[in-house]
Amino acid sequence: MVSVDPKLGITAQLRRTEHELRVFTEISRLIGQLRPLREILDQIAAHVADLLDAPSCAILLNNPADQQLTIEGAYGLEHAYITSVNAARSLPFDAVIGLPSSEVFRTGLPQVWTDVGSNPSFAPLREAVQHQGYSSMVAVPLGGGDAVIGTLNCYRSSPQGFSSEEVGLLMTIATHATIAINNAHLINQLNATVTRLSELNQIIQQQHAILSRSEDIHRRLTRLVLEERGVQTIVETLALLLRCGVSLYDQRLELIADAGAPAPGAPAPITLSHSALATSALRTAQPQSLLHLPVGPHVSAPALVAPIVAHGKTLGYLVVADSVAGTDELEQRALEHAVTVCALELVKQRAASEAERRISGDFIGDVLAGRFATSEEILRRADYLGYDLAGPQRALVSEIDGLADYLAQQRLTESQAADLNQQFRELVEQTVRARHPRAILVPQGQQVVILLPTASPDSGRAARALADDLVAAGRHALPGLTLSVGVSAPITAPLLLSRGCQEARDALAIARNLARSAAAVLFEELGVYHFLLRNSAHDDLVRFAHRLLDPLIAHARGRSTSLVETLEAFLKHGRSPQQVAAQLHVHPNTVKHRIQQAQLLTGADLADTAQLFELQLALLVRRLVGPPFDAALP
Repeated sequence: MVSVDPKLGITAQLRRTEHELRVFTEISRLIGQLRPLREILDQIAAHVADLLDAPSCAILLNNPADQQLTIEGAYGLEHAYITSVNAARSLPFDAVIGLPSSEVFRTGLPQVWTDVGSNPSFAPLREAVQHQGYSSMVAVPLGGGDAVIGTLNCYRSSPQGFSSEEVGLLMTIATHATIAINNAHLINQLNATVTRLSELNQIIQQQHAILSRSEDIHRRLTRLVLEERGVQTIVETLALLLRCGVSLYDQRLELIADAGAPAPGAPAPITLSHSALATSALRTAQPQSLLHLPVGPHVSAPALVAPIVAHGKTLGYLVVADSVAGTDELEQRALEHAVTVCALELVKQRAASEAERRISGDFIGDVLAGRFATSEEILRRADYLGYDLAGPQRALVSEIDGLADYLAQQRLTESQAADLNQQFRELVEQTVRARHPRAILVPQGQQVVILLPTASPDSGRAARALADDLVAAGRHALPGLTLSVGVSAPITAPLLLSRGCQEARDALAIARNLARSAAAVLFEELGVYHFLLRNSAHDDLVRFAHRLLDPLIAHARGRSTSLVETLEAFLKHGRSPQQVAAQLHVHPNTVKHRIQQAQLLTGADLADTAQLFELQLALLVRRLVGPPFDAALP
């Protein structure tokens, strides 16, 4: 709309009309421009002030978040005034005193204040108004109806106010300004949307790259399993991917494989001692969890530990430098994939070992049970299965000491007992394989039978060293439990393996009956015990011992003293009452009295060498038989 003032001449009217059209044109040019909204609003304010010959102008916009007005564009207003107005925006629209423009925004109708100094609406801004130096103000709405978005304000220093023509001109300008502002909002929203879409596209591309690389890592590691390259190759590949040393331990923290730092300055493989297993973090490890272990006496450097779990059982631990935890997502994925393929490889190895044990167990079980007629038949079958039984052998039998009592005391379930037995078997296999890869292992119940090739028929050093290693490994890896090992005499022919296995079991039984635990016992070291076990008159010896000792055993029932114990000590200490008294913590006269009772009950004369030997033999048989000997007495 072009204003007409009848008081002006035609020339002045044309110049004014030209000025107005130029302002409209400039404001229209702002529509659709890719410029910041604040810059567009400042230019509109400047054009309006120029058109109305006003010293200052402001554009106030509504904030949708709190429905309050703030000055977002201005011309000729000082920063202090803008700050004061915007600070007063917290006053609600329906307050008695609020921003003067609030009423225009609320009603959508223009308003003129010819003397702001006397108007109570300007009371909160009185100091700012005086500093800015204006006396009259006009405000027109931006937009219309329910779509008012703010107000367009003009200020003059004189109280002359604004004419109706000027108000109408401002209303027309406000319409154009509203279009420019709405377009600027739309462009800003569009730019923001484009920027956000661009950011999302970058994120998607990054994720796609990570997934593609992660899939490549997974294929690379999985291929190692399919190609049966073993855990050592898997660990070496992971070290290259993570750029640090890697260690793989089994569930007992025995090192399975490791790979050094792939480059100078990279973290070296972490060393864990067996005692680190006592930490609650490792004992309560959950699948797909990463554990942080600080450096300490059991950990060589800050470590990140990934438990390898399958079927609810911990198979081992993959250990890298703790610094890997702070790396990017791709390296975290590489570690997760490595845990998965290590689990597959370890499960595969365990399944292969179980299958091998079953096959060898059937054959070796038949050998040890004496089901073959000739050594040639045994060698023919052994050759077919890939076993070497042609040379001299030693049979070793390993067993956990006092296992039945331990299971009862600990109240272990059947599943827990099976896990313990499995742990025992794996411990024996690992210990034997470390020294003698060609040895044959066969689990039989709660025992493990080992057939050990030896360099010569009469050499027991290798068997003794292996037995000692097994005892030490059991003490270390099975807290609260010990292992004992019986070793046979040299076995010179496959057909004699059955007898050798029985010798190893006999040696183990003798150690138990002699109250020896955590022991390695060789059959040929048993002396007279060896003779008694191999004597064909074993039952006759037991009956002979009962005939001599049953009166002493019967006498001990219901009493706190044992004549058998006193008699054993008496014979052991060269029939010295003083030494026996010191051992049993009694008076020598008490010892003499008990020996007299023993002689009366047995009818034996200890001064007679033959009768003395018979008593010693009977006591020896009793000790070999063990607790069942006393229990056999009715």
